[in-house]
Amino acid sequence: MAFKAIFSPKFLEHDPSPYNPEVPERLRKTLSYLKEREDIEIVKPENIKDSDILLVHSSEYIKNLKFVRSVEFLSPDTPVFENTYDIAKLACGAVYTAIRIAKERPLVLSRPPGHHAGKDYGSGFCYLNDVGVAITKYLQDKNARFAIVDYDAHYGQGTAEIFYENTNVLYISLHQDPATLYPGVGFVNEIGKGEGRGFNIPIPLPPYASDNSYDKAVEEIVMPILSEFKPDYLILYVGADAHARDPLANLMLSITCYVKIANKLSKLCKKVFAVMAGGYDLEVLPKVMHATLLAMNDIEIAYDKPFSDEKRVLKRTEKVLAECRETLEEFWSL
Repeated sequence: MAFKAIFSPKFLEHDPSPYNPEVPERLRKTLSYLKEREDIEIVKPENIKDSDILLVHSSEYIKNLKFVRSVEFLSPDTPVFENTYDIAKLACGAVYTAIRIAKERPLVLSRPPGHHAGKDYGSGFCYLNDVGVAITKYLQDKNARFAIVDYDAHYGQGTAEIFYENTNVLYISLHQDPATLYPGVGFVNEIGKGEGRGFNIPIPLPPYASDNSYDKAVEEIVMPILSEFKPDYLILYVGADAHARDPLANLMLSITCYVKIANKLSKLCKKVFAVMAGGYDLEVLPKVMHATLLAMNDIEIAYDKPFSDEKRVLKRTEKVLAECRETLEEFWSL
């Protein structure tokens, strides 16, 4: 069976610094790992226009990104180089390409990532909001319902901001409690604004949350809401930084849990694709992306044994999920 991966060598040209964990080797190793094990058909990302970027990001912000002549920093971990804008724009095109071929369930292998980029700022290794730009471009002349399930360890505050008042885009994020991890937002009560109330769903899980916590969150919150929302497109924004070995977060997922999440969620929509987000252990990231690609195409393989939560952690998770249900009960049947 052949699988589609959307990739360009250009994505390897973004090289923040040898001290920045968002290195080209993340993508290089992942692609190599996939090619060694599967029949991978590489799909080139479409080029999109500056005008498409401006549907989401402010003109002043784009001007600052485009006309860098020496290294500048949006934040300490987000340096800007002369080629940064063009590569980040191509990453937006990669997600747009995935929307167009979503029936084939591709994997987007792009970088830099995008979910921390807001309308007029970048941070957390992100410059342009790849998913935000791609969805907004698609919705310019088509009517569709998009669901994004983001299970990077960090809340995607940029994606949340872009769709905060939107009823056509459901954003669900499972992430580490933002009181303990960047970006410091993504609490239970941040559920959207105006008509978009109830369509932004943060699920902040406690540090050291493991497979049991994620199983409960997916079964009790994510799947019921997705089933009720009935998306035309489902985007899995997959961060391997929730794995137990990742150096930048304090979550404890097994690869088996990533398999279960992708397999369960992909059964709820015909047009599904996954986007590689965070993940900074170079041995774990390729395995998580491989497992996700197979699982969303209904192939489950065993990588490791499931991990179990400590009782005290699971109790904290149950409290968070109860708060989520209470906050969302006026919008969804939970």
